[in-house]
Amino acid sequence: MKNNANGDLIKFIYDEMSSLEEKTYKNKLENNPELKEECRSLNLVRLDLDSIAYSPSEGALDRIMKYARSPKPVEQSR
Repeated sequence: MKNNANGDLIKFIYDEMSSLEEKTYKNKLENNPELKEECRSLNLVRLDLDSIAYSPSEGALDRIMKYARSPKPVEQSR
């Protein structure tokens, strides 16, 4: 049952519930302070994850640019 509860919490945080599910879940949150705190904590983690900027390493960029500049064989039409 814990996995389902966690799945519901994740769906709620990422706004993946139907309107009825969301309304029911909000009611659960209001009546369960422990669940409400867990929701608040996971939402903070989600916000942190969403704020991370992902960039390739300099080495990866160098290899991509080297490949892009390398001559490519031209295929001839038969």
